[in-house]
Amino acid sequence: MECKITPSRRAEDAARLAALVAASGIQPVPVAGFTEVKPLPPRSERIDPDTVSKRRQHGITRAQRRLLRQLAEAL
Repeated sequence: MECKITPSRRAEDAARLAALVAASGIQPVPVAGFTEVKPLPPRSERIDPDTVSKRRQHGITRAQRRLLRQLAEAL
């Protein structure tokens, strides 16, 4: 799925929002402590064995379901 918002549309939206902020008369105030956004540290390549065993199991296949049905009917 591709984004349908074009760069010109983004520029128009930004200009409209800037005009609304300017018309409101409110001055934006930078918040102390949030002046720069640092990138997240790289993810670890290690896979925890406990996490792997807790992952959701996939459902049974159609062939397995058919086999279980046959076994149940045989009883």
